[in-house]
Amino acid sequence: MRSIVESGLREAGFEVTAVAGAAAALELVEAESQRFDIVLTDYVMPKMNGLELAEAIRRVDPQIGVILHSAWSTAPDPRVDLVVEKPATIEVLVKAVELVLERAGGASERRASLTTWPPRSS
Repeated sequence: MRSIVESGLREAGFEVTAVAGAAAALELVEAESQRFDIVLTDYVMPKMNGLELAEAIRRVDPQIGVILHSAWSTAPDPRVDLVVEKPATIEVLVKAVELVLERAGGASERRASLTTWPPRSS
């Protein structure tokens, strides 16, 4: 799923950094928060779910938009800017990213998202 979302956002013109899991995403945001406009994350991940990741990101940089892509938690939540229910097409995810960027006043470049998904099972 991560590679589909990553390639779809790239094709829409966004710069994308994809990582496996919340810990890797948080590490990147802590090291380079200015690099990211949006984090698009799954809800169910090992060790830290998407809402917990959103809280941690807000502590690091409250300007980063957070989109939760979930089949489990679809109610609005103040920790995220938008919840997109699964399954969603890439077109819906692109619109979600554009909406969150627009709400934030837009970004000077179409650099967007750090996408996080659970690590692949071996």
